[in-house]
Amino acid sequence: HVFHTTDDVFVPSDFVGLEQDLRVGGRLNPISPPTIPHRLLMRENCIACHSGPAAREEIRTAHPERVRCTQCHVPVSVRSEFDSQLGAGPASADSAQTDPE
Repeated sequence: HVFHTTDDVFVPSDFVGLEQDLRVGGRLNPISPPTIPHRLLMRENCIACHSGPAAREEIRTAHPERVRCTQCHVPVSVRSEFDSQLGAGPASADSAQTDPE
């Protein structure tokens, strides 16, 4: 057990959030649900921001009773500078980068 040393409810934090990517993602089917425009790391609890009286109107969900958001909504995928190739492992990646000429 730890001794009670303060009556403060909150302690200072040096947490810095991730910058949000506000680009609209495309879906294959035009009637698909909108994509998630931000990363999910440390943001897995969608209802914390997208439901209730504290949620901004423009991001408030119309169906807070559905708790598995990522079953329908998918994060926007961004291609990285390291495009993966089927069957390419570390050895293949090194040989693919060398110029045969």
